[in-house]
This record gives sequence, C-alpha cells and structure tokens, in this order.
Amino acid sequence: ALLRPMVATADIGDLANEFNSMATVLKGYKETMEEQVAKRTADLEKFKMAVESAFDCIVITDPNGIILYANKAIEKITGFTRREVLGKKIGSGELWGGLMGKEFYDNMWKTLHENKKDFLGEIKQKRKNGEQYTSLISITPIMTKDREIQFFVSIERDVTNITKEAAGH
Repeated sequence: ALLRPMVATADIGDLANEFNSMATVLKGYKETMEEQVAKRTADLEKFKMAVESAFDCIVITDPNGIILYANKAIEKITGFTRREVLGKKIGSGELWGGLMGKEFYDNMWKTLHENKKDFLGEIKQKRKNGEQYTSLISITPIMTKDREIQFFVSIERDVTNITKEAAGH
C-alpha cells in the first residue's frame, strides 16, 4: 500500500500564508538594512570629505609609524606627495622629520607605545625643499578593546609664522 502524506489543503494554505508573511517581514528587514547602509555610507563620505579638506595635515600610521594614509594637506605643509610618503616611516630624516634630538623621539615613542597616551608637542621639521618649519603635532594611539595599539592618528599644523610673530620677527 502506498503511504500518502496526510496534509490537508487548509494546512498547505496556512503554510503558504506563513511563508508570504515571512517574505514580507524579510523584505522589510532588507529595505531597512539598505537604508542603514546608505546612511552610513553617506556619513563615511562626509567624514572622508572633512578629513581630505582639513587645513591640518592628517596622517594615519601602523603601530610602527609606517604611513598608511595622508590627507591632501601633506603636500601643502611638507612638500611631499602622498605617493612619496605612503609606506615610509613618519618622522624619519628621509621625509619631513628627523631634526629633533634622540631624546625627543624616545620620549614621544615611550609616551605612545609604553604609556599608550596621546602625545602633543612642538617640533622642528623640514620640507621636501629643505626649508625648516615648526609644527604643532598631536598623535593619538587608537586601541583595540584589549588595549593593543591598532594604529596612530597624527595631526600636524604648521605654526612657523605664529612662532615668528610671537618672537617679534
């Protein structure tokens, strides 16, 4: 004898209605997610535009100080293009740094790496053309939940003219 499933037509109709209800709910979730993704993408685009247009030089490095990102102001302040600085160590004599004594850099890296605190300081730098300038830098370590350094964000402002004016030059 053949075994026939004992599913009533009403049960199939109920099941079809449940699937349709679930499909409607899932479609609503999908539309909500798409709206959220669009909003977050727009927010990220605003953030990117703000960072790119900033007056100050903004640089992101890995935990060892290797440059991963630099905004447009890098060229205006240092004379180096983004292409020239990406992948190189920030603050090196090869780029726009290296004019401060070893003690300064040791203190800066100790503050950042060991103490995992922000560093703020006035620093003598040199542009690509060799011209020296003074900048105010702030470097912030960005941490994981486990307090491991993920990367650094450095913001640099050329304060040469402000410093000269204050000195009466």
